[in-house]
Amino acid sequence: MAGVWVATLISHRAWTWPVPMSIKVLYGAALLTVVGLLATVVLAEHAYCPTRTAMIAGAVGQILLEGLMVTAVALSAVGPAWPMAVALPASLIRILAIVRALPTMLAI
Repeated sequence: MAGVWVATLISHRAWTWPVPMSIKVLYGAALLTVVGLLATVVLAEHAYCPTRTAMIAGAVGQILLEGLMVTAVALSAVGPAWPMAVALPASLIRILAIVRALPTMLAI
């Protein structure tokens, strides 16, 4: 999935978009935070409460980051490219899967 987004951003020349550097840095920091939260869930052995909290925070963060990426690429002035045709539906499916799983995560 990440490879498709990398190809999409490169083909759309995302580095030329008029986005302030602070937004790019914040997005990168948020992405690393979500990766850290999800890694905590995967590597946790017997800590139920912190694992549950990290799982929910990671899921919500993933929804927000995916939504932001889909919106940014969809609103870019550049026309569609083949990687975007794969990345957008895949991200929307992942968002829907996470939203569908959230009630179960919250009920545990």
